[in-house]
This record gives sequence, structure tokens and C-alpha cells, in this order.
Amino acid sequence: MAAPEASGLEMAHILFVDLVGYSTLPMDLQRAYLNDLQEIVRGSAAFQAAERAQELLRLPTGDGMALVFFRDPVAPAQCATEVAAVLKDRPHLKLRMGVHTGPVYRVADINTNLNAAGGGMNLAQRVMDCGDAGHILVSRSVAEVLGQLSQWTGRLQDLGEHAVKHGVKVHLYNLVSGGVGNCEWPQRLRPPARSGLRRALVAGALAAVALAGVGVWRWPRTPAPAPASEHALNYFVSVQKFRDGKPFQQPFRLAGEINFEKDYRIAVHLSSPRAGHLYILNEGTLTAAGVSSLNVLYPYPKPDSVSVLPAGREVRIPEQDWFFFDEQGGTEKLYLVWAARPVAELEEVKGLQSAMQHGVVVLQEPARVRPLLDLFARHRVPASQVQKDEESRQTAIRGRGEMLVHLLRLEHH
Repeated sequence: MAAPEASGLEMAHILFVDLVGYSTLPMDLQRAYLNDLQEIVRGSAAFQAAERAQELLRLPTGDGMALVFFRDPVAPAQCATEVAAVLKDRPHLKLRMGVHTGPVYRVADINTNLNAAGGGMNLAQRVMDCGDAGHILVSRSVAEVLGQLSQWTGRLQDLGEHAVKHGVKVHLYNLVSGGVGNCEWPQRLRPPARSGLRRALVAGALAAVALAGVGVWRWPRTPAPAPASEHALNYFVSVQKFRDGKPFQQPFRLAGEINFEKDYRIAVHLSSPRAGHLYILNEGTLTAAGVSSLNVLYPYPKPDSVSVLPAGREVRIPEQDWFFFDEQGGTEKLYLVWAARPVAELEEVKGLQSAMQHGVVVLQEPARVRPLLDLFARHRVPASQVQKDEESRQTAIRGRGEMLVHLLRLEHH
């Protein structure tokens, strides 16, 4: 039999699928699980459409497969979500998936079967390797296409840029769609576990010194209100250096992130042209169940506390004292949430006395944390609608939904 002819370089849209824990299974279960996986993938509408059009290569990888689609850049993401939806009823199959668009050659393998090789294949596998069971991770080249289509709006969680094998850097996104996917931050991309931000209880005289420093600032005007069809949330971070437990120098203001030192303390200032409900949560350390904890920083831990952010009024959180970082360095993830109406899931936990630790509500049960992280992922404002104004040192968030969620990352050492 003659080998298929190799093609020239072309762009392909690649889905890598991997059975997590496959190598630890007994041989009979390995075969059974692979058969189940192949049956599910063959049943995908996106798979069938590409196969009928002869725009698909199917490549076994031992513990999974690579599907190489040609022409339709959305096909691998569509296939991944269709497969993940079926997996809800097959919990024994724990998959991680990665999607990338990149250059490949069509080549013949040792058995003269048509195969694919090239940088696109390599990077697609690296994207998948960054995930855990349930994750559908996509590269920036894929996210830029999906972001242009309403079907995928709000379903991509920006994970930032990370180094993969051989030091290659890739910008990753987490695809979470209608209960499909894993909204948790991938384990491989997480910094060391830590307890998160805490609120510093500062004495009245100390607070007065800090507030005096705030009073001498003069800043340019607040960004103009958003159009009537949009909602908006504006914020900046004020920073106070401390030495020997006392304020050192004057506070200063940031539009976003810097690498904070351990003696820095911060407050978040927020405003909106329209009244709404405000919530601030900090993603903390991993629990024994492998799920991040969530610390409810605002509203304050009282069942009757009010979370309303008045229209056109700046609110400082905390009002008079500061948040301070724990001893272990890393990246703090602060969720800023504005909603036109009270958010039932957040109202339910804001004063949960049974979860109180050191004056803060700390949510650790996966049944409480996972739905909230999923909620944040669905309503997170894309980066294109977040504008930093270096002149006013303020960040403006714009969105058309009834809830705006912004993830503020704070690096500290």
C-alpha cells in the first residue's frame, strides 16, 4: 500500500483529550474506558459533521486521542463541550481537554496512515497538560475566535500567561459552559496555598492617621458614566506602607496591580453611576477536598448587613482600616462583584455564623464554593471591557449584564 502524500503547512484546529489516571487502571478497565470514550466522541455532532465533510483526522494517543479539524475553527470547542455534557452521566470517565489552533503538516506514520505533526500539535498537547479532570482549556488563538461569537460570550475564564514545557509561554483560558467544564483554577497553575487577605483591625488613632493621608490626595475626575444600555463599576486600590506596625510614608493609589511587599496594606475604593449591590470575596487556600476556600470580605459578617453601593458615591472597603497579606507569598485573587439586584447565593452566606473565622466568613464546603466560582465565571467581564486610566489611576469595568464580576489579582511576597 502506498503511503498518503504529505501536505504543505496548513492551519488546523486541534482537540486533545486525555483520560486522567488512565495508567493506574487495570488493563481490562483501560480498554473498557477507552471504548466508552471513543463511543462518546463518535456521537458528537461536531465530530460527525467534520467526518462527513472529510475535514477531520483521528489520532490515538494511548490514553486518549487527538482530533484535528480543518476549516471550522469552532468545531473542536463544540466537540469538547458536547463530550463533556455526556460525561455528566459517566462519572467514571475523568477527562481533561485542550484546544489550540496552529500550523501542522499532514504526514504518513509508520503504518502509512495519515497523521499530523508540527507546532500546532505540540502546543495543543501542552494546553491540555495544564488542566485537571473536567477542564476544557483553550489557547488565546482559540479564545479570540470564540470571543467573536455570542454563543460563547461569558464562557471563557482568563487564566493568564503561563510557561509550559521547554519554557514556552502560552496564554490560557478555561471554557465553562452551562455546567459543563471545571470552573476551578487548574492545580498546575496555582501558586502555593495560603489563607488569603485578612482585615487588619486598626486602632482609632491609627485609622485617623491613615485617613488624614487619604484626605490630602487630589485626583483627576472619575471616568464618565457608562451609556444607559451598560452597567459600570469603577475602582482603584489605595496602599499604605507599614513599618513596625505603624503607617510609613503617605498612602498611594493604584489603578490595578503591582508586586506588593509584605508590609503593604490595602483598601479598595469603588463607585458606580448606578446604585447596585456590592460583594467582595477572596479566593483562599485549598481545602482537603481540593477546592479553594472563599473568604467573604464584604459585606461584613452580619446577617442584616446591607451590600448596597449608592449611585455616584465612592465607598472604601474596609472603611477605616486595611486588608493585609498573610505571611506566604503568591497571588491573591479578589472577586469584585456588582449586581443590579441582590445576589441570592451571596446574600445567603454573607453572615453565616457557622463559617466565621477571625471575623470573616470562610466558605470551605465544595457544595457552597463550586456554585459561586461557576457563577463568577459566567458573569466575569472580558478583558476588552476593562479599561485602566493611568491619569486618574482608576480602572473602569463595563458590561451589559445584570451582574459584573472582575477578578483582581494581587501579587505579594
